[in-house]
Amino acid sequence: MAKQFHDYDEAALKVLINYKNNQDEYISKNRQQIEMQKSLLSGELMRKFSVNDHTWDSDGIKEAEKKSN
Repeated sequence: MAKQFHDYDEAALKVLINYKNNQDEYISKNRQQIEMQKSLLSGELMRKFSVNDHTWDSDGIKEAEKKSN
């Protein structure tokens, strides 16, 4: 996921460089890029850590802890 964030960030910089001489437009585009990155990363998180991911199944962990004691 860090690689994807880096790629998104690099792409955003390529867009933002076009507005380096126009502060108002730069700020506007920067906000758009931030929202896009949030959306993309949020989607990645939801896909990777879905309700079907039982890696951190607390009931299962609690049961395993009880059995080990």
